[in-house]
Amino acid sequence: MTHNGKIGRLPKSVQEQLNHRLEQGEKGRTLVAWLNSLPEVQAVLTAEFDGYPIREQNLSQWRKHGYQPWLWNREAQAIAAKTGELPVAGAQPLTDQMAGWVSVRYLMAVRKLVESNVGDKPDLKVLREFCHDVVALRRGEHRAARLKLEQQRQSRGGNHPD
Repeated sequence: MTHNGKIGRLPKSVQEQLNHRLEQGEKGRTLVAWLNSLPEVQAVLTAEFDGYPIREQNLSQWRKHGYQPWLWNREAQAIAAKTGELPVAGAQPLTDQMAGWVSVRYLMAVRKLVESNVGDKPDLKVLREFCHDVVALRRGEHRAARLKLEQQRQSRGGNHPD
């Protein structure tokens, strides 16, 4: 996803450094001063924003629309790596990768739901919706597995089951 703000227009390498520094808890003023001191940032600001410097408000917007999705993506990748559901570009069809990614996102959402309901009864309506979606995902996985088996049979010259 690309962003239209000042920080969103910076090179990805600068955004990545900024995200890591945010993750380490650096303060806004320090980060803004650091960003405005970088030659590559000054070049973008001059070319696209009439040289106006990055302000703390820009950083605040980045935290919501750039940094937060970056954190979610890192968390999703960490969970996916633990569960063996890490999608790899080109390794499998895109829909299979998406199903793996969605599964990880659901796992994260259920975990947050459980954490937020500590000591309370879980919201059964929400859990039913999750269950319904998980069942749909599993059906898709099973259909894909059956299709793969059928393709393997056909490629070996096997008969098509009736």
